[in-house]
Amino acid sequence: MRLKWTGRLILLAALLGLVPALAQAQAVGTVTLESTVKHYGVRIYTFRWVAGADGAVSGHPLKVVPGRVVSVKAIPDTAAATKPDANYDLAIWDQDGFDVLYGQGTDLKVDAPNAPSMFLFHPTRFNDQRLDIRIAQAGAAGRAGRVILTIE
Repeated sequence: MRLKWTGRLILLAALLGLVPALAQAQAVGTVTLESTVKHYGVRIYTFRWVAGADGAVSGHPLKVVPGRVVSVKAIPDTAAATKPDANYDLAIWDQDGFDVLYGQGTDLKVDAPNAPSMFLFHPTRFNDQRLDIRIAQAGAAGRAGRVILTIE
């Protein structure tokens, strides 16, 4: 009986050692926290994203306070070399893989007069302490922008 438990412990240890490597292998692009502001009971996070080789960003869970997403502002870079392609997509996933934007971040404009898109919607409550900003169809590697996330 002791040998079986030892074997299981070794297997468990080996699997736990592989999990971080697998998570890093799946990460695409980069997301960094630029600033956090606490203002009248809300927290405002500013994240900068840079797309990977396939024009996508994912696999970077970021620590935030649990609460309700009140607004999201997507601001694409304006420089020609780093500006995302038109109609790129933004999703913000909780730890269960649920998009807290309810799909409202699709087909974002980059050339319209109001290119920084502001989403106002029914607040989404989440209890997770990590959210994953996901970008799709941004174009080539190096395309970039910012996401300003307001949580109350």
